[in-house]
Amino acid sequence: MDIVALDFSILDAIRNIANPILDAIMSIVSMTGEMGWIFLLAAAVCICFKSTRKAGVCMLIALALGVIIGNGLIKNIVDRPRPFELHEWITLIVPPPDDPSFPSGHTLAAFNAAIALFIYHKRLGIVALVYAAVMAFSRLYLYVHYPTDVLGGIILAVICSFIAAYIVNKFYDRAEKAVISRFSRAKQERND
Repeated sequence: MDIVALDFSILDAIRNIANPILDAIMSIVSMTGEMGWIFLLAAAVCICFKSTRKAGVCMLIALALGVIIGNGLIKNIVDRPRPFELHEWITLIVPPPDDPSFPSGHTLAAFNAAIALFIYHKRLGIVALVYAAVMAFSRLYLYVHYPTDVLGGIILAVICSFIAAYIVNKFYDRAEKAVISRFSRAKQERND
């Protein structure tokens, strides 16, 4: 069995559990990942609090890497048609995406944010990883991605998140100290 046949056999098995309740849940979950806004918002909220600031910065870097590498480069190089484009008899319950299929951008963004959060805050990260897994499943359930698209998104997210964590660990403390030092000097000059 080739990889495309395996992809379609998994998609068709998932399609067998379809029902109106799951249709609604999976559509909503998938919609929350549109354009990555929920992940950007989560990163912004994390940046607002000292205890989660590093995680927020890491999330932003990981998301940026994912957009550049996954959506900007790999999607356009691979240019894989979506499963519903090859199985035209499928009726989608969401608007059909018009970009290439590999890797899954929703999955990539969800796992970028979740892994980055997990690296710095295990409890919050576990919740985020569960959400990311549901997001990945929703893309299969909705028949807009192949399982290998989702797997590719997860693998790329792991790579992007660990690169982001390396960058944060290497430069964050130094940058924070420089900002605090500059702020302290400016404050002292005003008081003098």
